[in-house]
Amino acid sequence: MCSPDSSYAMAGSSDGTIFIWNTQTGLLERSLNGEHRAAVNAVAWSLSGDYVVSVDRGRKAVLWSEY
Repeated sequence: MCSPDSSYAMAGSSDGTIFIWNTQTGLLERSLNGEHRAAVNAVAWSLSGDYVVSVDRGRKAVLWSEY
């Protein structure tokens, strides 16, 4: 999933971590963890790009405001 301005790409993983890469450099910019106890199977950016949301297999949704 790309950010609204296409500067970043984001994906969830089987261990509950969310990874965010810089699309210009290909480098991992950030990893978000500690909130999910199951595999993350959905991620999305807010239209403003200020927030991301992730959902795991246990149906827990997390709104990330600082990433």
